[in-house]
Amino acid sequence: MIGPGDAFGEEALVAGSNRNASVRMLSDGQLVRLPKEAFVELIQKPLLSGVTYTEGENILATKPAVWLDVRFPEEHLRDGIQAASTTR
Repeated sequence: MIGPGDAFGEEALVAGSNRNASVRMLSDGQLVRLPKEAFVELIQKPLLSGVTYTEGENILATKPAVWLDVRFPEEHLRDGIQAASTTR
């Protein structure tokens, strides 16, 4: 069952295929339609932007910030950010 704030139909947009279901409202409500072009633009834009280590150090020196390593644990073990840099 789909509830308030839920989305549907995104699988067909991502896969570039036909939708495989229909939806019917059982009570009054609002429906918001997002055109395919807007959906594609939203999922193609990165939600985070990376910076080089030097750029990160400059940011830490000029304003409140924290390091956030979003890589997989294996990647972090191999070449993670040094603990000394995270104490600022």
